[in-house]
Amino acid sequence: MDKILVVPGYQGSNEQHWQTWLQQQYPQAERLADIDYQRPILRHWRKHIQQYLKAQSQPVFIVAHSFGCLAVAAAIADFADKVSAVLLVAPAAPQHFVSRGLAREFPSLPSISAEVPTKSLNTSGILIGSRDDPWMSFTEATTLATHWQLYFYDAGFAGHINAHSGYGAWPECKYLLDTLRSGCCNV
Repeated sequence: MDKILVVPGYQGSNEQHWQTWLQQQYPQAERLADIDYQRPILRHWRKHIQQYLKAQSQPVFIVAHSFGCLAVAAAIADFADKVSAVLLVAPAAPQHFVSRGLAREFPSLPSISAEVPTKSLNTSGILIGSRDDPWMSFTEATTLATHWQLYFYDAGFAGHINAHSGYGAWPECKYLLDTLRSGCCNV
């Protein structure tokens, strides 16, 4: 049975969040532990993801959200053999973050943009973006999917789907993960 690693974004995913619902759909899914979800510090998150991957005997599927997508992208570059595929939902734009956390809290520091890969992640996967995401523009999301060589899934407008409101069941996301798990990326 393939393992699924769930990586929430900044502030985590509470019990009503779609990511928690998705995790509950798979007995082999586990959430990345030992992360302070209130402190989006890329080097810390990257280290925890890499430690998790090093400890795995088989490749895992990764489902990440928001800042978690950036951390996953930064972490897996040297661990492609440990990753079956990624499902990256509504990534946050790197310019919202600096080495110490949120850019708005440390406006004099440069963004983490240089620490986020701009080339292939060396794994298959899907990047889900919406047309009105406040954390990353639609154009930035499609560009990121192209750079990372992931299939781009247009989720439309956030007001019409659970994914971006963050709450409740999201069967469409489960379908996309199941499609990845079946080894097929024709969504």
